[in-house]
Amino acid sequence: MIGRLNTKEKKVTVIGGGISGLLAAYYLHRHGYEVTLLEKQKQAGGLIDTIMTPYGLAEKAAHSFLATPSMVSLAQGLGLKLLRAQTRTRYILRDGQLKRMPLSPKEAFHAVWRFLFSRAQSDAQTFAQWAKEHLNESAMNYLLNPFLLGIFGATAENISVKAAFPRLATFPGERVWDALRRTPKKREKTFLAAFEKGTGSLVKALSQDLTLKLGKNFVLGKAVEELPRSGNVVLCVPAYEAARLLQKKHKALARALEKVNYNPFVQATVFLEKRAEIPKGVGVLIPPQEKRKILGVLFNSHTFAYRTVSQELHSVSVFAGGSLFPEIVSLKESEIREIIEEELAALFHARKYIRHMEIVRWHKGIPLYNEDLRLAWDIAEKLLAQEEGLILFGNYTGEISLRGLEKKASQLGS
Repeated sequence: MIGRLNTKEKKVTVIGGGISGLLAAYYLHRHGYEVTLLEKQKQAGGLIDTIMTPYGLAEKAAHSFLATPSMVSLAQGLGLKLLRAQTRTRYILRDGQLKRMPLSPKEAFHAVWRFLFSRAQSDAQTFAQWAKEHLNESAMNYLLNPFLLGIFGATAENISVKAAFPRLATFPGERVWDALRRTPKKREKTFLAAFEKGTGSLVKALSQDLTLKLGKNFVLGKAVEELPRSGNVVLCVPAYEAARLLQKKHKALARALEKVNYNPFVQATVFLEKRAEIPKGVGVLIPPQEKRKILGVLFNSHTFAYRTVSQELHSVSVFAGGSLFPEIVSLKESEIREIIEEELAALFHARKYIRHMEIVRWHKGIPLYNEDLRLAWDIAEKLLAQEEGLILFGNYTGEISLRGLEKKASQLGS
């Protein structure tokens, strides 16, 4: 979140009714502000929604999150039931095999030693540069890259340390441990959670709550062509939309926001017969070295209850695209389906057990946390430090997770 409210002005216009806009409006109203929310689509939620199929629920975006006390309180306040994960086991694919620890003992020892004791020789910009100084090649390929692909859909070469995980950024001569001690972080008790009726139930509950509390000021189906001239404004739209709205008022910031890239994604929720060999666990991440066409697979029905309508079915979610295979979003649905089936056959011998597939594609899915994004932040912070009443808030402003967005929203106007 970048910018600050004018606390003397109690009117706030939230532009954008995705999850960040809904959360911002919800907490601003709780904190005593007179809120108007404007969303150009006829349905709020943005990327987040849950599709109810004859086989079970299929998420269009977020599946789960780390539940903090604040997230638990939000769910309780909205009357939503949270489910705890039934497993913590995670896998990474190496040499075609699912492995809980993809490094050999020797590789792991060397990586840990370098992480703890190796000192930075330069001011690393990307995670690839950072990994050369603080990890080894195996750890970068089979731990760091799949981790970054799972969050951002991009590899270490494309992700900025200071943008994605600033606490890990080291100055020349520093160890990672020095950097972590320099910027201590308060730990919260968390657990892996999901909403019983899917993440779309959060959007629905927030929309219903705001419809009741805001009345005619909860406006769907209304495009915004320019910024309001009075009151506080919280821009909860993607960077490219924020650029359009800021063009007249802040041209330099608009130009910087136009350069923020978004990775395309395809997500397929697949329902299979129980006979399919899906291992117990949360899921598997797939490094580029494995030469597969997907980024990873979540084992939905192993992780959470109520994902399928029958105990005789598995549910998994397959992710593809990102910076490794962006063209997949432009393929025909039949071609995407063929790729997903081939990948599930290679990993789990599961092709003949597939009963249904729900495919969702996002041409502009997750913002790329690179140096262009960090430059846009720097410009925004300098400009908005000089004025009150304008805030940028979304998954491109520093918090990409549902947990992070909720935490920032809860601080608005408090």
